[in-house]
Amino acid sequence: RLRLSSSEYYLKSPQEMERLFADLPEALRNTVAIAERCDVRLDLENLHIPVYTPAGGRKIGDTFAHLRELCLSGAASRFGAHIPSSVSARLEHELKIIGEMGFAGYFLIVHDIVSYAKRNGIPVGPGRGSGVGSMVSYLLDISTVNPLDHGLIFERFLNPERISMPDLDIDLCHEGRYQVLDYIRKRWGREHVAHLGAFTTLRPRAAVRDVGRALGVNQKLIDRLAGAIPAYSRDINQVLKESPRLQTMLREESQAGEIVRIAGRIQGLPRHMTQHAAGVVLADGPLSNYVALQRAGGEEIITQADMHAVEDLGLLKIDLLGLRYLTIADRTVRWVAEHEGGGGGMDDGGGITGCGGSAISEIEDIPLDDPAVFAAIGRGETIGTFQLESSGMRRLIRRMRPENLEDIMCICALFRPGPLGSGMDESFIRRRHGLEPVSYFHPILKPVLRDTYGVILYQEQVMQVAQVMAGYSLGRADILRKAIAKTDQAALEREGDHFVAGARTNGIPGGTSAKVFALIREFGSYGFAKAHAAAYARTAIRTVWLRCYYPVPYFANLLSLNYGWRERFDQYLSELHYLGIRLLLPDINRSEVLFTPEGGSIRAGLGLVRDLGEKAVAAILAERKRSDYRSFADFCSRMSGALSKKAITHLIKVGAFDCFGGTRPGKLLALQGLWDSGRKEAEAERARLMQGQLALPGAERMDWTDMTAGAQGADRRGRVCDAFVSYSPPEFSDAERLKMERELLGFYLTSHPLDSYEEAIRALGVRSAADVGELEHGDAVFLCGCVGAARGNRTRDGKRMLFATLEDKQGRADLVVFPTVLQKYGHLFAANNDRPLLVWGRIDRTEQEPMVIVRKVQEFVKAQ
Repeated sequence: RLRLSSSEYYLKSPQEMERLFADLPEALRNTVAIAERCDVRLDLENLHIPVYTPAGGRKIGDTFAHLRELCLSGAASRFGAHIPSSVSARLEHELKIIGEMGFAGYFLIVHDIVSYAKRNGIPVGPGRGSGVGSMVSYLLDISTVNPLDHGLIFERFLNPERISMPDLDIDLCHEGRYQVLDYIRKRWGREHVAHLGAFTTLRPRAAVRDVGRALGVNQKLIDRLAGAIPAYSRDINQVLKESPRLQTMLREESQAGEIVRIAGRIQGLPRHMTQHAAGVVLADGPLSNYVALQRAGGEEIITQADMHAVEDLGLLKIDLLGLRYLTIADRTVRWVAEHEGGGGGMDDGGGITGCGGSAISEIEDIPLDDPAVFAAIGRGETIGTFQLESSGMRRLIRRMRPENLEDIMCICALFRPGPLGSGMDESFIRRRHGLEPVSYFHPILKPVLRDTYGVILYQEQVMQVAQVMAGYSLGRADILRKAIAKTDQAALEREGDHFVAGARTNGIPGGTSAKVFALIREFGSYGFAKAHAAAYARTAIRTVWLRCYYPVPYFANLLSLNYGWRERFDQYLSELHYLGIRLLLPDINRSEVLFTPEGGSIRAGLGLVRDLGEKAVAAILAERKRSDYRSFADFCSRMSGALSKKAITHLIKVGAFDCFGGTRPGKLLALQGLWDSGRKEAEAERARLMQGQLALPGAERMDWTDMTAGAQGADRRGRVCDAFVSYSPPEFSDAERLKMERELLGFYLTSHPLDSYEEAIRALGVRSAADVGELEHGDAVFLCGCVGAARGNRTRDGKRMLFATLEDKQGRADLVVFPTVLQKYGHLFAANNDRPLLVWGRIDRTEQEPMVIVRKVQEFVKAQ
């Protein structure tokens, strides 16, 4: 924490400054003179989009004409020689708006970036956000969704009645994003490009801590106040209304009221700048001419303006989001094509042959109408897939039973807090299954709401309702949509009058139109962009397709890209068990860095082994390219000096040398024998070299690997290894091997301590640890698992308490064991050695992550 040397560090009043500089009044006058000369004028009238020129400096003349030319070329590529009239009409409509608004260069720049990614084999998503509703984007191959297929509205993306910068968002391969960013810097100049900045604002808990420190309040009181405020809360006044604990503290602590009052005034204010997750900003000149910049750590430069200010300044902003699932899907398609793996088979051209015999060489080729895929989705078999894997989403899917792409779009739109909290999902599903009558409020709205059973689900529907019922232009309808989304009450009052008046000219009574406006005002705030749903539903279906037909390579890549993300990783391991896919131990001759398919199983990689760093793994794999390791002795000979004894010990313990026969204890003895033998020879050699004060350079650094190198060393190592391996002491027990897996790999691999208890656990009806994140504050919970990490602590009055994790086969939950409970059940945590415990408790959500406050613990065997 910053400590100041005096209490004088604050903004002083003019009178205080005059007193302080009474003997030097010209200092104050000069300060004012300098301030008056500072003249900063922000240009909020003009656009500063880079001038587009094709790569290589080729001249194109008019950018708008070039955009039209590219669109017509794209139309011929998409539709052939006979372009449908509906496509031509939509294209002309969009080009007219783009030309009038001066955004031709914007589209060309985004097209350039996406084209670079695709040329260089970097997977790009089918689209993202409202830009998917643009035919120009589709014909430029920025998006792969034909907006006419889903009735998408261009004005939702670019409104001719409200001049604002377009916002084309791009999903990229998680790993290729940095290559694309580097291309942008080189293409338009490093001084012209920066990451978008974002403001981290003060939430109530942080505001209380900052105010308490500023007032010099006792730290214990600050901690107690902050602990009474949920980490996710955004309004301290709302917390005060709902929290008896906080109300009591305000009554009992005289300083608490002042802290909360001031915190309420500063909550929501910016606290510090951070780098936006995806935004990149470009300009037609050095960005420092238009916006303040700063470093965000390392060499990264960010704007000192957020997305709204950047738009006001007329700068080009693009969101380039690294999407992990694109990487997983692309790796899977490539792996299957290269290895001719299982599932649908291969075509003669090296692509996957999927259901129906269609060749698949990239993600976009995966079909979106496979009945087997929708059957799997309907069963909730979607763990590990894009957008569809959470338990809440799987429950919604099972209730809805989707049958096609449009259904998945609806699910993506429904599974959000607004619709779920309002009961919109229940009404939608009942109507879908014929359990509730479908109402359209007025026959004129039936074409707009037919596909969603009379429910206003999408933002585009709000615009269409306003257009059809009240005669709005689509541009004016988009202004209404934004007012609803921002809950702009003044604007909504004006729009309500306009809506009713417009409907009356269409012969619709004021009472009916007022009810419809009230409905869109309510449900419109929950609305989801249909364009976004159309794109994301495609990626979701394609990941399910890969999971269905190629589960082994798909899950191998899924595990590799989620290793270290413990909650998801544990869930994926559990799903492998459900699918009957074996996970194999690391093997010195078969493993790569992380997870790889091997027949119908998945092989764990060498990079998972604790204390085996990247350089060591790279050295092992590089040497193995020459030829496989023939024996443990051969490995030690060829890797001498590259690995520490500790690293080799860990490789032995996780079974990486099991392929050579013998037992792991035997190999540990062999390693120790080699170590002892080499050390003795090294010591003897040092002694010989030092006789008569003779010393060779570097002799003091010689070790057993130096002394046992070469043909003689290899022979000696072989004899030592053979002696211990042939002795073959008894193998470790199953429990010992499991413990080593957990300690050295970070997870149970070959089996799980709970395997033998599965039926009994199921009969007890306990919750999965993975479900804890979906429970509400105060909910009772009953868990069964093994204790992972445990850390002791002290309460404010010095009593012992415990923080621990409880792990089952689906995930892990954080436990808090307070002194009275620890005193009663602490022996179970201390003595627990992979033996399951039953835990009763309640959910606490005052922190960012939910925790289980433990009430009771039992050893599982005794509980039966």
